[in-house]
Amino acid sequence: MKSSPKIFLLISSILATSFLKAEPDQFIKLSGDVTVTKESDQWVKVSVPFSFVSHPLLERFKSIKPTNKDEVINIEYINKIKVRLSLCFSNELQKK
Repeated sequence: MKSSPKIFLLISSILATSFLKAEPDQFIKLSGDVTVTKESDQWVKVSVPFSFVSHPLLERFKSIKPTNKDEVINIEYINKIKVRLSLCFSNELQKK
């Protein structure tokens, strides 16, 4: 009876990980090491170098010939990029 929560947790974790499938990045990929530098006592600077794999709009415009200048895309330029970065760290003060 004591092992039933452990078995339930094990089975649920196996089922949860089976649904997660990693896919290769479609648009960007990391192109180097992530560097962390201390800017001051309260701020940390993180640099994440990345490079573009393909333009997000390239597939949509491959088969269509543009009829005006608004339909033309530059595959060397990407506008309005949103980057979300989550950083985790161990808080030694709360451990004590």
